[in-house]
Amino acid sequence: MTMTDVLPAGVALVALVLLAAMVFWTSQRQAVWQAGEVRVSEAEARVATLETALSSLTQMQRGTATALAYAGSPAAAVDRSLGLVLGAGLEGERH
Repeated sequence: MTMTDVLPAGVALVALVLLAAMVFWTSQRQAVWQAGEVRVSEAEARVATLETALSSLTQMQRGTATALAYAGSPAAAVDRSLGLVLGAGLEGERH
């Protein structure tokens, strides 16, 4: 057996090993890619949930702030006074 007979078989073996390594490496990268996509989807779902919760909280705080601002405003005092006056007027008409 001469060196020229062994060399093409050795080159073919090295090429086959490199091809197998490339296939393995590619499949590993694909698995990592898919796992990353799953994590991204989960993160997007969490963000959507948090956006909804934050929006609800913001609306609730806005409503509370509006109610508190109105309660201490001059308009609220006028409304309360008019309510008392009108209520007293209705009471007077009944008697």
